[in-house]
Amino acid sequence: TESASIRIAVATPSPDVPAIRTLQELREQERANILLALESSGWRVAGKDGAAERLGMNASTLNSRMRALGIARPR
Repeated sequence: TESASIRIAVATPSPDVPAIRTLQELREQERANILLALESSGWRVAGKDGAAERLGMNASTLNSRMRALGIARPR
């Protein structure tokens, strides 16, 4: 009789294939990125060298994302 062999392909992570992120991980990453931009701009949201400009977005959009992510300027 012939012996049958079974091959199982196992997917292994590759540096060429980006990791899939959960929605929570994306929110955390977005929050960290916004905080970094705010801190590097001295918490200036709008205007030249403001966080919105550094992020490539409109200041009103940044304000909206800050509210949604619970980001407030420290006192």
